[in-house]
Amino acid sequence: MTSEERLGGLVIFWSNQVFKLAYPVLVKLNKAKSYSGLYENELDDDGFAYHYVRISLLENKTEEEQRDTLLHELIHCWQYENRKNVAHGASFKKWCDYFKTNYGYDIK
Repeated sequence: MTSEERLGGLVIFWSNQVFKLAYPVLVKLNKAKSYSGLYENELDDDGFAYHYVRISLLENKTEEEQRDTLLHELIHCWQYENRKNVAHGASFKKWCDYFKTNYGYDIK
């Protein structure tokens, strides 16, 4: 299974089952050296909103690093949809605690 296939399956599960996101999440894997993950939200030409997540395979070499970076960016998706500050403040830390407590994941 490729990284794209695995992360695509994780996006579907986490965005639907845990975060319950209304907007679709598009994930782009790349080999950027300047970031591990990057979140943006955009509107298409018809005014339809979607989340755009970029994940660097250079910075995230293991499956665990890729998963954790994806979850980090999905927290930002949730923040945007719930009109929270898209940053690393209180709502972000609550999700990090949730993943640590329930799954043992160390999201940073």
